[in-house]
Amino acid sequence: MSRFSQWFSKLSIQFLALSLFIFLTFSMGGSSRMDVQSLALLRPISVLFCGFALLTIRQDHFQKSRGILIGFGLIFLLLLIFALPIPQDLAQAMPGQQLIVEIRKSAGVSNAWTSINLVPVNGTNAIASMTIPLAVILFGIQLEKEDMLRLLPLLIGLGAASGLFGFFQVISSSDSPFFLYRLTNEGSAVGLFANRNHAAVLLAMLIPMLAVYASFDVGRPDQSKTRVIRAAALLAVLVPLILITGSRSGFLIAVMGLAGAVLLYKKPRSKKNHRHRSSFISKRFIGMSFGIGVIGLVFVTIFFSRATAIERLFAKSANSDLRQDFWISSLSLVDKYLPLGSGPGSFAEAFRIGEATNLLDATYLNRAHNDWVETAVVLGVPGILLMGAGVLWYVNRVIALSFGIDGNRRSVVVSRLAAVLLAMFAVASFVDYPLRTPTMMTVFVLTIFWFKLASTEARSHLTPNT
Repeated sequence: MSRFSQWFSKLSIQFLALSLFIFLTFSMGGSSRMDVQSLALLRPISVLFCGFALLTIRQDHFQKSRGILIGFGLIFLLLLIFALPIPQDLAQAMPGQQLIVEIRKSAGVSNAWTSINLVPVNGTNAIASMTIPLAVILFGIQLEKEDMLRLLPLLIGLGAASGLFGFFQVISSSDSPFFLYRLTNEGSAVGLFANRNHAAVLLAMLIPMLAVYASFDVGRPDQSKTRVIRAAALLAVLVPLILITGSRSGFLIAVMGLAGAVLLYKKPRSKKNHRHRSSFISKRFIGMSFGIGVIGLVFVTIFFSRATAIERLFAKSANSDLRQDFWISSLSLVDKYLPLGSGPGSFAEAFRIGEATNLLDATYLNRAHNDWVETAVVLGVPGILLMGAGVLWYVNRVIALSFGIDGNRRSVVVSRLAAVLLAMFAVASFVDYPLRTPTMMTVFVLTIFWFKLASTEARSHLTPNT
């Protein structure tokens, strides 16, 4: 039996199915818009994968991941509550609904039942969007630790593919087939996404992932060195790929990723084996070739992209002041729609109803560009409480991962990686909305599984054998 056959035979059917689903999500889930055609295919596929996952699930799988299931259940329940029909008179008593009720009365539909959501159809879309993370969760709770760790190189590979798409995008025309979405940042390296910020955030997250990947012991010293060289090569390529996205927030997140990589990386502790030592000449040749290749890639990238994306990083944007005004207006909506919020998916309509005169122009704001604020607007007090609970859980887990725990175990290293990735998600969400895309939603769910990996392993050791 070949080495590949031996490796493949160790993979569980759940891991293979989840890997396929992640690949499909990366292929079709790069946009946050509800009218993207690929969602009409991706969401039914996610329902099928949910059904397949239920065929192999056991009761102990639910017990092992109660926290994740409870968190998802609370979010899903909240979305369902916003979709429940209520009488028109009750809707009129809701903050911010008076104008909508008056419009319905003028249209002669005053007796029709409605929902708490300002835009009911968008609330239905929000419920449908949850099928994608649900599929990841139903497979994820069935994976053993080794399968969960194997997802790391898979995400690195898919992220690198997105970066490669971005490279070909900047050296081709705007109608290139490498642009997967019609509404996109034309001329920017958006990769497998529609938005350059989301593409840059994913690339930035690869930096700490590569540091952990390079830290793993794989047996012989030459194998570990090869792993380190691969990670270093991809890391050096990531830097220009992030720059050519032209994303300021992506550049900031990349700096966070580099800091996290420095903290996470540990030299692999492989046993010495003199039979597999590389010669000084070969190592020097590899290093020179690698350096020349990276420098060449940087210059070629800048030349073909005419450095416009890189110039954008340091140019003063006319939209910066407007974005601050948008945030101020968005914060005022939180108070207007308390305590329940305007409803999931209704931010654009809620903003337009009360949009300030000085912000009126030919464009429209589809998102708050601050997911923390937008969540508070659309989900009100329940959303604020859920975010607060998430932050408290994160802080508690980070403290547990920092003290009194063996930091050399793979599960602990990956859990600490997840802590860095979640911090990057949190900061990115202050200036954008990465979690609104199915792809990044999938990465986020996998990160949550990694974050609790060390505690799950500890509990499994305490469980008596029966």
